[in-house]
Amino acid sequence: MKIVLCHYHLHQGGVSQVVINQIDSLLSTVSKKGKPVKEILVLYGDNESHSLCEKIQRRAQSSIPVHFKNIPELSYDNDNTKNLYFKDRTSLSAASQTLTQKIIEVLQGFGFKKEETLLHFHNHSLGKNAALPLAIWLLAIGGSHLILQIHDFLEDLRPNNFQYLSRVYRNEQSDNLAALLYPLLPNIHYFTLTDRDRQLLIKANVPPDAVQTIPNPATEFPPLPSRYESREKLADLFSIPQHCQLILYPIRAIRRKNLGELLLWARLADRGSRHIRFLVTLPPEHEEASQYPTWKDLIQRLQLPVVLETAVPGKLTFHENLAAADTIISTSVAEGFGMVFLESWQIERPLIGRVLPDIGEEFQKAGIITPYSQKTIDLPVSWLGEKKIKEQLQQIYSQTCSDYQRPAPSVDWGKFMTDDLVDFGRLPFLLQREILLFLDQEPELSLQIRQLNPWIDQALQVAIPSANLHRQAITPKEAFQEKQREVGSKDRRLFQEQKQLEQLLEKNRLAIKQNYSLKSIGNRLQAIYTDILASAQPPRKANLKAIKKNTTQTSSLLDDLLLYSESLPTVSGKVLLDFFLSPDRFYPVRVT
Repeated sequence: MKIVLCHYHLHQGGVSQVVINQIDSLLSTVSKKGKPVKEILVLYGDNESHSLCEKIQRRAQSSIPVHFKNIPELSYDNDNTKNLYFKDRTSLSAASQTLTQKIIEVLQGFGFKKEETLLHFHNHSLGKNAALPLAIWLLAIGGSHLILQIHDFLEDLRPNNFQYLSRVYRNEQSDNLAALLYPLLPNIHYFTLTDRDRQLLIKANVPPDAVQTIPNPATEFPPLPSRYESREKLADLFSIPQHCQLILYPIRAIRRKNLGELLLWARLADRGSRHIRFLVTLPPEHEEASQYPTWKDLIQRLQLPVVLETAVPGKLTFHENLAAADTIISTSVAEGFGMVFLESWQIERPLIGRVLPDIGEEFQKAGIITPYSQKTIDLPVSWLGEKKIKEQLQQIYSQTCSDYQRPAPSVDWGKFMTDDLVDFGRLPFLLQREILLFLDQEPELSLQIRQLNPWIDQALQVAIPSANLHRQAITPKEAFQEKQREVGSKDRRLFQEQKQLEQLLEKNRLAIKQNYSLKSIGNRLQAIYTDILASAQPPRKANLKAIKKNTTQTSSLLDDLLLYSESLPTVSGKVLLDFFLSPDRFYPVRVT
């Protein structure tokens, strides 16, 4: 059995890191008893990954051969490509056939035969490359065996991507678009990151035996850099006293990460404090930067203890940021999986902030406990006025529905304001800003928010102890032991709190190792790959002649694929949009 992993790029972080972790997970399962996966080939688009490829190949030398091949046609569509597709429908059809042929030629060049090969695509349907979903159809009807792993859904508040595919496919009906993006053929299987997404696909008409849940593997961190040296470097670069409590948000500050809520935490923590700093590692990419300048301005204007861009080139490395941190925080309102909920406990740092209900429930089932996180931060509706909140929510929600070519229902937004309270994360971007300015003028009201949300004070007090930071090699476990010896005879309560935190960190670390380790996910992947290939069926031959014949007529490829899909069961785009556009799931900071 040979595996081909396909992604748009291999840049650091995100889905690319999952691809790398999957390779490592497969390598970790090699034993003397045999290795079902005999060879791995990675196809990627944007060609900026030579050093990464060489590093992985060196790790794989003694186990499974791993090859890398750049196919430029797998990259994200750029503006020139998009404009060409808008103007000339035949260019998209031609591009999909070119991409298909390139993939086939590479497979043949490496000796990967159809009957022994699984093509595993990541995020094929996200609207980043319009030719890719059509190429997947052509590969499937040509007899290849495919796995389509969905990390993020096009329907999940990504209206720009949805509009782009709708326009270039000349098709604005969600069900027709879904039929093209999520083909239901006997030689195509789906992977989802969570059981929630698996159940959603099943509800949308994917056969239960054609979709499996494969969580992201949580690779073990190498030993972190010296905590002392990392904090010293941070102090030198950003003028942060070493004695400060450091709360790290290890993310790129895109909209769904809800940066305004981090600023709220900073205001609640300690007005003008010299004893606490909130760190954010990376700025957003250009297309996600609409809110970022406002938050940067507010940090400076309100003198909030927030330091941005601590992991950009020339500053601290990602691992140095982790080493320096006392606590990890997340204020995100949406995640495909939520690696921070695993990584924080892996590096023995407590996690505080916002927990996502469906994601949190899956981690809880795996034995991971998050006592310092809650679903909401409540504040009085009267501070903004119920009418203003409802009007802005309805306006932004209506625009979002319109962006998805759907009529906007009138929603009773009052049901989200229980007991005259509203969740800060539910507020639109500009209303979040208004709250922060309001608290600056009325600082005593910060106490009212802490009283309404008493868990916040508890969360802010949780941290890896900073005992003996001058010792460069100190680990979190050593810090716990020294702190417990220091306070044991003086403050029994503090001793117990430290002991409970140490036990929690260890319990969560072991739960992650058992359920999400490289070896655990690698064994699961190997077993599912084997089952899929063993039970693989070819597409229905009776329906292939016309589509194969017409794929040479580039002007009608899209119509041919839609016509062909009509003879098959299809995924319901309506079910997907109903779920992701539900008012219950709507957080306007994601789209404004």
